[in-house]
Amino acid sequence: MRASSAHRSSACRLIKRYRRVPPQSKAELKLWMEQDLRGYIANGSFPSQSGCWKWWHRFQYPLVYWQRLLRKTEYAANVHTSLAWMPWVLFLRWRFMRRSLELNLEIPLNVFGPGLTISHYGTIVVNSKARVGQNCLIHPGTCIGELKDRNPVIGDDVYIGNGAIIIGDVQVGDGAKIGPHALVRKHVASGSIVVAEESRELINNSRVDLCVDFRQEQ
Repeated sequence: MRASSAHRSSACRLIKRYRRVPPQSKAELKLWMEQDLRGYIANGSFPSQSGCWKWWHRFQYPLVYWQRLLRKTEYAANVHTSLAWMPWVLFLRWRFMRRSLELNLEIPLNVFGPGLTISHYGTIVVNSKARVGQNCLIHPGTCIGELKDRNPVIGDDVYIGNGAIIIGDVQVGDGAKIGPHALVRKHVASGSIVVAEESRELINNSRVDLCVDFRQEQ
């Protein structure tokens, strides 16, 4: 079923809004990192009494430290494109990748807007061509991926629950909430709530042998 013209136009606005890669200046980098920190304070993952980031917080709050490294790497990769800066950019990319592997996060550069908050470190997989707005709250087990060479575009202030999967040519409007283990393959309007289907028992009172004897096929 084709999307309506109104929905297509809103999708175009979302794509245009997040086509620009972040951040582009030191002032913008500072603002993005401050907004990221406010998201963690609001979520209770960073102490509000601290107010600002200190160097020793990297040992206490590994997720926040990882995200600050994400922003610094984005800035370096987007701004310092000359050969003279290449060693520094490669070093930042290597450090960011190593830290991502430690936290089991597969989140590439230039996808999430400012204010990203990750509730807990764990398996999160995001395609590099996806685009997500600001103030996104995301939980472990999430996948934002590609389907038929198309990727999701997600608006501002979106909540993504544990184990949610958002794939393909999907636009998620501002303020939407994707519940735990929900599979999103259709457009989601702004302010909507998407929940997973209720579990169903497929086979009753019967023994199912899940072991397959491949020798029978030879």
